[in-house]
Amino acid sequence: MGFQQTLGHHTHAATTTVLYVNPHTDTELMARAMASYTWQSRYSAELGSVWRQAMGHDAQGDKTFVDLGLALRAALGDTLALRTGIDLPVASRARHLWQAYAAFYAYF
Repeated sequence: MGFQQTLGHHTHAATTTVLYVNPHTDTELMARAMASYTWQSRYSAELGSVWRQAMGHDAQGDKTFVDLGLALRAALGDTLALRTGIDLPVASRARHLWQAYAAFYAYF
């Protein structure tokens, strides 16, 4: 069980078609690949990539996004963890320019 809050930045010119995926009606296919390194059984650094493909029929503009992400996780005792990270686009700037997040996890 956990909670994550994401903050991001999105901007575009008046003539640019952006954010074509309606989060309430459209569908995205998503795949994630990640590698991590853990030290002292408490901390880990993660490097990952997220691929998103818009599946909506009315989607406009780019339909494929690839992001590169970096995250750090710290265990807080045996059942809690805090994870922070940032995702940056690699193949397209139409989805977002960047997003950062902080997540709190409770393991049981």
